[in-house]
Amino acid sequence: SIYSFRNAEPSLFNEKYREYELYNEGMQNDISTKIILSKNFRSRQVVLDSINDIQNNIQIILEEK
Repeated sequence: SIYSFRNAEPSLFNEKYREYELYNEGMQNDISTKIILSKNFRSRQVVLDSINDIQNNIQIILEEK
């Protein structure tokens, strides 16, 4: 580990990685799930759909003026 000088224990991360279930959008309880940080959770479909709805509503309002 590159942090061994700080007494890091990478085995703890590996243990937790194996212990928790991978998060997916259909889950009801996401308190004890793991999220892969190499994937952008801000781009989940539910977030994109919400932002697109907001943008569409703003566009409609602006076109009415």
